[in-house]
Amino acid sequence: MRAALSQYAVDIQMTPATLEALMASGYALSAFKAVQTTVNGAAPLVWYQTSRLLMTTSITWQEQYQAYASTSQIIAHGMIRPNSTTDIGLGQTAQVGANGAMTATDGGTPAAISILNQASQPWTCGVSQVVENQANPVCAVPLYGNMLDVMAPVEQVLLMLSAMSVNTGAVIYQAYAPGVLIDLRGAAQRTVQFDINNGWSWDSGTWARSVASNTDLVPLLIQQWGDEWASPLSPRRRSRSESDYRDRHSGPTISKPRAFRLSSTPPSSASRRSGATPILVPGVVTA
Repeated sequence: MRAALSQYAVDIQMTPATLEALMASGYALSAFKAVQTTVNGAAPLVWYQTSRLLMTTSITWQEQYQAYASTSQIIAHGMIRPNSTTDIGLGQTAQVGANGAMTATDGGTPAAISILNQASQPWTCGVSQVVENQANPVCAVPLYGNMLDVMAPVEQVLLMLSAMSVNTGAVIYQAYAPGVLIDLRGAAQRTVQFDINNGWSWDSGTWARSVASNTDLVPLLIQQWGDEWASPLSPRRRSRSESDYRDRHSGPTISKPRAFRLSSTPPSSASRRSGATPILVPGVVTA
């Protein structure tokens, strides 16, 4: 018998005055989901978006996944539209054929989703996760010919409220509004508050942190195995900026899973924001 899927929820509470102001200004709620991966060049996507705001707005999701392959390019503000998908579980591998057809098979990195390209045709690939009964992509990753990409969903979500028009599947590299990054690895439900003038708040727990407008989202949402920035949301030990840390550490060795090591250099912030698609070839090394 299949084990029950874990359920998660975040409640966003606001006063009537805040709700009225948000609705009058055309604000909508956007959510992003974090992943860990062995591949550089990945991008975060808008995972969920709604303009239906309430005094308590709830977002619910579960550990139900799909792997996808797409011909969409990974460019800033571009849309990622899956061309083929397959239901998949953690520890499985999605095989992508020459025509893009996908098949999920047993065997792969534990607690992660692997996507194997069986032909020379490059793709954009990634993981979708069910949110509010709809499987939406959470990330976009370059998949080169005959290569293997590995990614693991992380129960961290970033929320933003903004009047900016965005759609699910959009490639977003910078925060376009003040946000809150919430860690649900220690609980299945969290509650935060939003005030139109004071922004996001929560109890005194270390399970959340504020994210300022224009923050680079890649270090927060595209986490590298073995990277200290992938640790929980407690204050970080280094004083240097996230982009400085990432730019100084090219080709990190992946400690988990041990069978993979990167041989490419991360893209610069300038190249991502210009819309250029980085040419990064991840390597696969057998331990």
